[in-house]
Amino acid sequence: MYYKVPGLLLPLLLLIPVTSAFDLQQVNIRIDQSGDAVITANYAENPAEYLGIRSADLAGSSFLKDQIGINSPGDISIVCNDYGVTVLRVSHFAEVTGKQYKTPLIDLSPDQAGTIASVVPISLNPEVTIIFPDGYYVTGKENGAIQAVSHTLGQQQKKEPLEPARQCRARKDLPLSGILPDELAPAAAVGTGIAFTAIGLSAVGSSLSLWFGHLIAFLQNAVGGLFAGKVGAKDKGQRTFDYLTERRAFLGFSIREVIVLAGGALLIGILFFFAARNPFDPVLIGIYIVMGGFALILHEMGHWYLTKKYQCYTEVRFWGLGTVIMIITSWLFGNVFAQPTMTLVRHREPLAKRSLGLIMLSGPVLSVLIALICLCLVPLGGVFRTAGIIGFSINMLTGVYELLPISPCDGKEVKEWNWIIWALIFIPLMVIYLIVTF
Repeated sequence: MYYKVPGLLLPLLLLIPVTSAFDLQQVNIRIDQSGDAVITANYAENPAEYLGIRSADLAGSSFLKDQIGINSPGDISIVCNDYGVTVLRVSHFAEVTGKQYKTPLIDLSPDQAGTIASVVPISLNPEVTIIFPDGYYVTGKENGAIQAVSHTLGQQQKKEPLEPARQCRARKDLPLSGILPDELAPAAAVGTGIAFTAIGLSAVGSSLSLWFGHLIAFLQNAVGGLFAGKVGAKDKGQRTFDYLTERRAFLGFSIREVIVLAGGALLIGILFFFAARNPFDPVLIGIYIVMGGFALILHEMGHWYLTKKYQCYTEVRFWGLGTVIMIITSWLFGNVFAQPTMTLVRHREPLAKRSLGLIMLSGPVLSVLIALICLCLVPLGGVFRTAGIIGFSINMLTGVYELLPISPCDGKEVKEWNWIIWALIFIPLMVIYLIVTF
């Protein structure tokens, strides 16, 4: 029996961007009693791979589900793809004769990559572990080839089987799992978020925002703050408050805005953590909150940078309905799709649509750039890897959601200024967002 690497791994590489490099580091092959195997492939993480692996997962799920093998006698199906790991199920991987198991030769030499290697740098020299049904395992590194291995159950001393360095995340236990397939949960979260955001234009949305305005006023009074306004989604166009009367406290933000940003970071961090269904971990929660705070502050600073050019000012407010949408989508779908704040642009003279559109576009664009920068933290490993993935998710959500052409999102003014520019930015970002969250 003989496998070439394209039959096992390279079909998953076809959609990886050509700027990436594929470095296969570890292969864990666990064989069951019937000779079938589950193969877990760990590879080096780099930012350019992220979208490719997610795209390959979607392609594998829809087009390559059962028989993606090339030059292989058994069917190969995709179990899951995650960042840095791919899990495949291979039927009839080992020949079974009574208690004797014989695995095939697997050729991982670079020339097996064919034309793919000419556009994608590929390193195929992993550490390979083959685990037999009785727990006995062999490990080796064979310069690009996994030699055939024979084993008779029970004859060698049993060892503790090794686990892969990285495995796919466990499926989330969602309230609607019995009704809605988990694969569709991200799309359902997006649809719910858009629908509920549209409700924000009604009296319901204004009432919720008013209630949160009272809450912020209470918090501000508790710390000796200043005046806290009450603005709903439909009040976004009312810009009569003189923004200059408020004292700047931190990075150009007023004391009231600092409270709003801190509260928003806390909400984003806790709800993103809850949506991921992670076990309780104070350090991980702290990372979510810190990255949520960075996402909010940098988004608002993107707006603030252009307001200086057009001699106007931005103001950050809590958005009650947005917070409710975040809670609903994180609970029902395990995917947050909303924001707890809104951005108001205040000006003494009416702004041209182009000026207002550029100001509102600057925040989402900066959020997406920060998301890409966060991916560069992933290869550093450890806490940087965790912070990078979390920061990418939060900033992508901020950029995509804020570009919705619905008040109070930034995309409304952008679309009213130039719907072509809005579509050219929003549609690709929405597609990427859905790919990475599926």
